[in-house]
Amino acid sequence: NKSPGRTLRLSSCMPRIRMSANAPSGIPHAVLKVADAAGIDLAGAVNRLGGTLDFYQRLLPMFISNLNALPERLTAQLAPADYTAIKRELHSLKGLAGTMGVTALVGLAAEGERQLASHASAELAKSLVDQVSAAISSGAPQLQTLLSNMQASSAPYIGQDNGKQDTCAPDNRAFAITLDILVKQLKRSDMAANATIAMLQQQYDVSVYKDPLIALQDAISQLDYDYALQLCDALKTTISGGAA
Repeated sequence: NKSPGRTLRLSSCMPRIRMSANAPSGIPHAVLKVADAAGIDLAGAVNRLGGTLDFYQRLLPMFISNLNALPERLTAQLAPADYTAIKRELHSLKGLAGTMGVTALVGLAAEGERQLASHASAELAKSLVDQVSAAISSGAPQLQTLLSNMQASSAPYIGQDNGKQDTCAPDNRAFAITLDILVKQLKRSDMAANATIAMLQQQYDVSVYKDPLIALQDAISQLDYDYALQLCDALKTTISGGAA
């Protein structure tokens, strides 16, 4: 139902994902069950991230944080009727939710983006913001439950709450995996690159990568993807020359 005012809740619209027999190794069965119950394609998401559950677990808190902040950002664009900004936020949500396996948010964001491109209006924008906010309100606790189960099922890793900020000891392998995702997005001129660089900056804000990431974010925000790819190559060289 595409009519304005209809609230779409994440828990009611997520398709059930069957636990794959070909799921990446290292995912505890109990964690897969929690993801399946929430409608999260965890196996597919981990495969997209290079088969690394640890990296997915590292990204999940940042994704949850970004989700929780999104309703306020969207609402702030209603008064000035900045439909372009709302559409951009939905596009980023679509890409990031797809990466994390939250398929219901992918569909909701894609449909909202399509409707705004077709016939933007104050009524439609308000309806879409309400729907996305309701879906996040319903879905974020499910994601938090998944994170808690993942943490309980795994050994401590850099980035888990162990009294140290993981930005103080950057994990080059995790950084490189995220950078590869970003490169693919840039080559497709995918606006989801904005969400990926934001996550990188949040994760490595006080690390040795801080200044290069600022330059990379500037290039992406200016849609200078050719230069951004050059900066990515330079970062890869830095990673290969550093400690693993």
